[in-house]
Amino acid sequence: MKFFNNEKNLLEYFRGVDSEEVMLIPNVKETSMIFQSVKCPKNWEKWTDSSHKGALPPDYFCNEFKLMMEIMRVDDKSRQNEKGRIVNPTIERESRIELEIRKKINISANSHVLVVGANTDLPTYDNHNYIFYRKNFKRVLDKHKEKIQNYKKNHPSFKLIFFVMDESTGYFEDRTSLAAERGFVGGEMFIGTPHFHFLDDAFVGQFLNCEIDYLIWWTPWKLVDTTDGIIPFPRAVVIDIKKFFQDKKNYQKVLKYDERHMFSSEM
Repeated sequence: MKFFNNEKNLLEYFRGVDSEEVMLIPNVKETSMIFQSVKCPKNWEKWTDSSHKGALPPDYFCNEFKLMMEIMRVDDKSRQNEKGRIVNPTIERESRIELEIRKKINISANSHVLVVGANTDLPTYDNHNYIFYRKNFKRVLDKHKEKIQNYKKNHPSFKLIFFVMDESTGYFEDRTSLAAERGFVGGEMFIGTPHFHFLDDAFVGQFLNCEIDYLIWWTPWKLVDTTDGIIPFPRAVVIDIKKFFQDKKNYQKVLKYDERHMFSSEM
């Protein structure tokens, strides 16, 4: 959604997350403090916005907490087109609709905030795709990992947070293989395993030997509906990266999914 191109909108929306909807790994005072440093308005007032042009990266830093934070967005829709450019069909359609509306009511792009939610009418597999999701996650993360030394140079001794807004849907792994073979038929049920994104090796494995300290992984739209009701996935996960990989018990819980059998819960 283009509304979140403005990081202030993104962070304001994030602060609406209830603390009970957040998973801390490990569940200790330190990870709770990291979450509250961004969540709590009084704490957030202590941060400095350095995301504007000409400022030293990363996007935010806090001298009192000795923290710095870089913000990024990932989704499960963006893909490479025939010209090699990364495109997102939803954002492209939102932009066209927004332009049409602004022309009709004669308002400029700078004078008013216009929130547009667009329907691409694409089949679900082309609209929400696990392979697109995995590739986008790696592409975006790699781009920011390349800048870590620069962040550390600008703020020596500060700990680094990667804040990821993940706009993907929930996923499940089809255990029958029927969906992979012939697709879904409306009204049918399949036996599947929910996708625990925060334990998926294809994702958390990207942080192994990564020089960040904490990850705030915000997933506001992950819902998986089952015959037993909606699975209560955390709205956000805060991970102490170094402790996660140092504790062998944590890494033994990491899961591997077969991407050929991964489908969006919005089927």
